[in-house]
Parts: sequence; C-alpha cells; structure tokens
Amino acid sequence: MMAIRNAFRAALLAVCAGLSVAGTDTERRLYSTDVCVSVIAIAGSPDPRYLQAGILADDMTNLVSDNTMEEEFVCELESGKTVPIKGTDTQMKSMKQLLNSGELISAETTIGIADDQIVNDGDSSVYLPSGDIVLAPRNEIQMSIQARRKMLKGAAAVSEKRDRKLVEFEGTQAFLVVRVTDSAGRAHPDSAAMISDNIFGTSGDPLNLKTQMAACSFNKLRITNTYSVDISKHLDAPGVININIPIQLSGNGKQAVRDAIVLATERKLGFSLPGPFDHVMYVLEDCYVECGWAAYAYVNSWLSIYQSDNYKYVGVQMHEIGHNLNMAHSGGLDGQTYTDHTCLMGNPYYTDDSGIMCYNAAKNFQMAIGNGSWYNGNAAATVVWDSGTVAGTSWAGTIIGIADYENNPNSRPVVVKIESGTADDLFVGFNRARGINSQTKAAPDQVTVHLAGNDGVGYATSFLKATLSQGTSYTVPNWRGSGVNLVIQVKEINLSSTPGYAGIQISFGNPVVAPTMKPTIKATPKPTKVPTMPPSTVKPTPIPVAAASTKPPTRTPTRNPTSKPSISPTSKPSTAIPVGTCGNSVCSISEGSSTCPLDCAAKELLTTFDFSLGSKGNMFTVKALRDISVTSLVLNSVARGAGSVKVYTRNGSYRGYELSSQGWTLVHSNSTVTHSGRGQPTEIGAFKSTVTVKSGATQSFFVTSSIGLAYNAGTEEGALLKKDGAVIIYEGVGTTDEFSGSVLSPRTFGGVLRYDALKTVPDVCGDSKCSGRESSVSCPADCADKELLTSFDFSLGSSGNMFSIKALRDISVTSLVLNSVGRGDGAVKVYTRVGGYRGYELSSEGWTLVYSNSAVTHAGRGQPTEIGAFSSAVSIYNGVTQSFLVTSSIGLAYSAGTEEGAPLVNDDSVIIYQGIGTTDEFSGSVHSPRVFSGIMR
Repeated sequence: MMAIRNAFRAALLAVCAGLSVAGTDTERRLYSTDVCVSVIAIAGSPDPRYLQAGILADDMTNLVSDNTMEEEFVCELESGKTVPIKGTDTQMKSMKQLLNSGELISAETTIGIADDQIVNDGDSSVYLPSGDIVLAPRNEIQMSIQARRKMLKGAAAVSEKRDRKLVEFEGTQAFLVVRVTDSAGRAHPDSAAMISDNIFGTSGDPLNLKTQMAACSFNKLRITNTYSVDISKHLDAPGVININIPIQLSGNGKQAVRDAIVLATERKLGFSLPGPFDHVMYVLEDCYVECGWAAYAYVNSWLSIYQSDNYKYVGVQMHEIGHNLNMAHSGGLDGQTYTDHTCLMGNPYYTDDSGIMCYNAAKNFQMAIGNGSWYNGNAAATVVWDSGTVAGTSWAGTIIGIADYENNPNSRPVVVKIESGTADDLFVGFNRARGINSQTKAAPDQVTVHLAGNDGVGYATSFLKATLSQGTSYTVPNWRGSGVNLVIQVKEINLSSTPGYAGIQISFGNPVVAPTMKPTIKATPKPTKVPTMPPSTVKPTPIPVAAASTKPPTRTPTRNPTSKPSISPTSKPSTAIPVGTCGNSVCSISEGSSTCPLDCAAKELLTTFDFSLGSKGNMFTVKALRDISVTSLVLNSVARGAGSVKVYTRNGSYRGYELSSQGWTLVHSNSTVTHSGRGQPTEIGAFKSTVTVKSGATQSFFVTSSIGLAYNAGTEEGALLKKDGAVIIYEGVGTTDEFSGSVLSPRTFGGVLRYDALKTVPDVCGDSKCSGRESSVSCPADCADKELLTSFDFSLGSSGNMFSIKALRDISVTSLVLNSVGRGDGAVKVYTRVGGYRGYELSSEGWTLVYSNSAVTHAGRGQPTEIGAFSSAVSIYNGVTQSFLVTSSIGLAYSAGTEEGAPLVNDDSVIIYQGIGTTDEFSGSVHSPRVFSGIMR
C-alpha cells in the first residue's frame, strides 16, 4: 500500500474543504487514499406523496436522516462494496461544491485527507477526520472495480480531464431490472411481466423507458434486455429477475437495503455487479425508513433504486437514468432544486401515461459537447458566443427546439451558450412542444434561459432563469462586471414554419430594439436591480465578476430567419391611421384613458370561460407592461343564483399570503351578485376603487364567491397564462375559503380582466419611489439604502435570532440594525443561506458567514444597534427565499411571535417572516415562534 500511496503522491490534486487552500508545504504531505477506490455521488427524485402533503421542504428532517434534496456520497471499497461517507458539515458541503464544479467526478475520483487516515468502520461507513480534502484522479494502479470491468468491456479513454469514461452515452446498452421481495414477503404487486412491459414495452406499452430514451437520444442510446452472458435460467420475464433478501424493508435504512439487494443479486447470478449490464434498476415495494425519495441513482454509474409505483413512471425513469448519465438536477425560477419543469431533471412526471419530454438546453449542451454524444452529429447544433468584456457586441439568429434536431435543413442551433468568463454560463434554447418533447410541463413553445456551472460540460445543477414569449426579454445586470447589461430578446416565435423557430437577439450594451408584438411598448419582465454578491454556491449567479478572454464565437452569428422578417408589423398595415392618433383603435404609449378614451378605456383581457374545476376562491398575479388601472373583473361561476363576491388586491406577489389577510385591500364587495353559471360571464360591476399598476410592477388579486368560481388546473404556478400589449395574467391558485382552508395549485383564473390603459409617465428619479424599472444603479436616490423596520419593542431575548425573508423584486441586503439585550461592546455574527432555515437550525451546513465583528457597540434594549455593512452583500432574486441567523455575545432582544413562518412585515420589495430564537450558534435550544426586532437594510 505504501508503494501505491507513493505512486499517487505526485498526482494528487489538493483542494481545500472550505478551509485555506493547501500550499507548497501541504503538497509535500502524505495523503491517505487507500480506503476509497472511488467516490460515488447519489442523487434522486422526491417522493410525490410528501410533495403533495406539503411537508417535503419544511419537515424533511422528520422523515429522513439525511437531506434527500441534495447529493449524498458513498465510498467504493476495494471489494466493490459501497458505504456511506461521513464527515463534518463543512467537508460534506465542500464535496457537493467540488462535484458541481467538475473537480470531483463521481465514480472517477477518489479522496483523501491531508496528514491523516480515512477510517473505515468495519465496512459499514467511512469517516473523514478533520482536515483538508484532497482529490486524486484514477490511474491503472488504483482503479475501481467498476472501472476495471468497463475497461475490459472496451471503454475508450477520454480527455485529460478524466481518466476513464465509466458511462457510455451511446450504443446498445444492457439493462437489468430486479424485483425485490423482503423477508416479510413485501414485494411490488406488479408481476415481472408487467415490470418488463413498463420498462421495455415487451407487451405493447407505448410509452416506457426504452421508447423515450431512444426518442430523446435520436436512437443513439438503445436499451436492450439481451445480454452478452446467458442468464436465461434466472429471468422471470424479459429483462427482469426476482430476488429475495434476508432483511425487512420496514426495519432497515437505505444503506442496509442497498447492500442486501446487491449481494442477493450477485449470489443469484453468480458474478459481481455490474457485470455485463450497463444499468441495473431495483424495484422495491415501498420505503419505511429514511424516506422522502421516490427513487435515487448513482451518478455517472450503473445503479438506480425505485420504491412503490415510481419505477413505472417514465419521468422518474428518465430522471434517474439521467443521473446515471452524469446529469445533475434542474432548478426552477424559484431557486428550488426540482422545479424546472422544462426538463426531466427537474421535478418529473409522476404518472404512467405521460412524460413525453426531454432535457433542457444546459443538459443538451452537456450531452453534445461535454459527453460528445447524442447531438454532436451536427456541428451547428450548438453555438458558443463570447460577448467579450467591452460593451457593443451582439448575436442574432434563429434557434429550433430539440424535437426538430433531425428536421433542420437550415442548420439552426438548438442551444446558444453565452460565455460569462467564469464556469457559470447561460444557455438559451427553444422549448418547442412537439414530437419527443410534446408534453413539456412548463413554458411550451417559449424561449428558455438557463444558468449552469462547470462550463456546461459536466455534472452541475442548472437553474431556469427566464421563460420568454415573443416580444419579451431577459436582462442580466452588470454583465461580466462591466456595469452594462446583457439583454436576451425574443424577436419572433414562428410555429407555422417547418421546423418552428424562435428569432432571438443577444445584446451586450446595444440599444434595445422594440419587440415585434407591440412596437410601442418595451416589456421588462424582470427588475434590473444589480446584485452585488451571488446568493450562495447553492444557487449560481448569472453575474460573473472575473475577467474573460475575448475569443470569437465558434460559428458566424449572422444567419437570418428564413421566413418573415422579425420586425414586420403584426397588426394593421402602414396605410392605417398613424400611431398616436386617437380613434385608430390602438392605445399608444403617448395616449391614455383620460386623453383618448376611445382607444384606451374599458380594455378587456379574456383568459377563458372553459372550466374543469372550481372552489370558493381564486388568487392570481398580473404584471403591467404599461401603466394601467384595473376597474373590474368578469367571473366564471360554478352555478347560477345570487351570492356574495369579494375582490382583494395587494402589491406584488401573493405568495406567502395565501392564508393571511395582511397587506390585502378590499376593493369590491357585493352580497347580491347574480351569478350566471359555468361558461357564462358573471358581471360584478366596477370596483369601489380602481387599482393602478405602474409599468413593470406586479399586482395580485384574490376573488371569492359564495356560489363558487369555475376554473381550470394550470401547468405551473406563476407561468404566463394570458397577455396583451398592456398586461400579463399569470397562473395562480384556488382556495377553499377566505384566507383559510386549503390552497390548490396551480389553478388559472377564468374570466375577464377589465382595465383602462393610462398614459405612461416616465419614472422620475428622486421622487422617493423605486419603480420596477429603476434600480440602485440607475437611481440610487430612490432605490439605494432602503430600510424595512419590524419593531424595537421587546419582551424576550437570547443569543441568536433566525428568520427568513422573501424578495418581491431583485434586492441586495447590505446590513441589519439590531435590538440588543444590554449595552457594551460584544461580538456579532450574521450568517445566511438560500431557502428556508428549517432543518438547519442546529446545523452549519449551507450557511455562509457574511458579517463578523468582535467589537460592536451595543446600544441596549429599544435602541438601534448599528453593526455596519456586511462584508459581502446578499443578493436575492425576485421570488427567492433567503434565511438569516444573527448572533450576539451581548444578546438580542425580540418578542414572541404568533406562528413561525407567518409574515411579519413587508414593503414592495421584501417580506420578513416570523422565525425563532436560539441560545447558541448552531447548538443549544430553539425557541419558536420569535420575531426579528430591528431593521433590514
């Protein structure tokens, strides 16, 4: 072993596990890599039963011993067995970061600890002693059992970044499915023949793993249940065997069950796994211990495990085999890990008859360029555009959806990668909803923008940043630290041509060209406040700060659309009355309902009067594309008769206030509204006070009816439902009562929004109002140094206070003002983390220290204690939740709350929620509910 260790010493790549980077002295140390032949990451899908119950995010720690929302790691021993890796919170966080950065490659990298030995606890666990983690690339001296088997099968060498390709992405791949029966007789009720049909389609199932994998790979990855080794005597159906394990599912956790099923399979077949198989799928009856997962898989490896009916759902199958193929999760607009519903690596379909969709633009780029497969046959399929660091560059062209990859006579790209100068790049695609992607769950036939790390070529969680329809744009402020914005515009979406395409323009500092749908209105779907710090490594930032080379784009970006010009008018021909003339049926930006009621008053936006569901209430958000005044609604009622109707409204989003009346204003109440019944317009009359919404701002509405409201199920809460040139209506929720009962999501408003279009008054910097089109950069007088006060009242106190906030627009939290228990100099620390704090009250995992000062002058109870600016401001994107922990050696004064997680106070930009008190820093006792006392800046 010493000889092996010495041979490895020169090849070891030292990487710090959240501590200081090892220098020259560290490089001469002796590292231990004897125990783990390789490190394998595990990732999976959440159990839909917990998702539906609404307990996955808040109460996961009550369900599992580890966080199934993030990756876990196992150590592959020399024997081929895998055991869990256990270490400090800092070490495990570091391993996740190294995995997503591409430095740690699952099943291809091993680890060690500087100056110490990794401890193997009797083949049950591997414990990491404190110290720096070091990564070692595999070589032929120290190669995993799996790698040696793959090499014997003829796996080819890959680039210098990898030692061996352990996963093959193309060709005919052998899949084995194992149906498990435990010692109590628990087994999935589906027979081996039924399981075979659900995976391979052996009895005619039209939608299964084999058909969809062939479709998404354009038949480059072909699944077979024919093997190079004869195991026919063991097969209970084509591609399926039954095994029995000597333990019960109900009394054992994931590791014990995994060990038992692998060992039982190897004993039955007479050889070690994976053997002749490229992938092995295990089917369990259910989960009883360490649950919360629907299925999970080894990343860049061969094993996947499914519990209950999840094995038969194509969305789950494709998700887990995606992990086997080295794909990471896909996060959504809300910053959560599984909510990119344009991609099967987001939260997949949990149904047996749906799932005809593929992967997102970032994953497609990874497959084509990083893996050199699937979409690499056409060099034009991917474009890499580097804007450089000097403003004035742009790219314009047309892109097609992945479904039309083989129907592309004009060689249009399916992915445009925008180089950021860092490892975190943007990927633009067209989510064409047809063919192999016809059941995409979100943003059908829209342009998507994703952010992904690892240069897009390896394992890295992607995040959906924007879904764009024709005439809309997405802005990245301060692109590459230049102080100038990057704007991605959708000039045209043409679904009538073959293939359908989207015309896009990417501009770095160029003037914004007016959109094609309404040339007089510039849509701004996302506020442009400049973040000054990435929220955390969990959520990548689209605003790189490092300098970058100015290499030219990899193909000439001058291809024009082959159909109509992208700026052709979409309404009346040029012979019509000129724009701006009252009476031409067009309400121009220079007109309004007061100056030209003929064109601008009593406008209507109809969603639909179709229906399939109904309840007492409907809540939704609108966004103004110009200044408007909402005057009334026309409803779709469940039944006929006289009944009461109420309409409430609030600034910004309703999220977090579905069951709270705080911040809502009643603008209409009538106890004798004549309801017309389903499919017929129910007139409620004019609001008692109209609701003015400024251009770029969002406004929410809550409608209740004693008769009931009819509506439809939506596709995704917050997705675009309907729009015209002045306003967008988004999908919302249904409610069973007025600020109580159940919330049903997603649901769509059925009816008509009536409004007057107002003459848009330009924003005036210095009017003390930070509009949706202003930011701290464009107008610091209105938008910088904002404050939100909770209270300086107090009745309780302790050493720490933990709470969450939610951004209603892009913001940057720069400091806090505290309420201290006593006077004097003392230490103050502020930690932050993306998302909620629940489950992490007593764990430092995921928390980032943004402020530390050992000599803060505390002013005492009821007086503001100034701590100064954070060492790094905390940027929070619109709709994202962020948590804070404040500790003080003097102590913090606060009050008891009413309900942990309930809204405490808000303004137009941010909501502060009730939280908890803590007696120490990530230890001690937790007191709930408690409210933060002080000011957020």
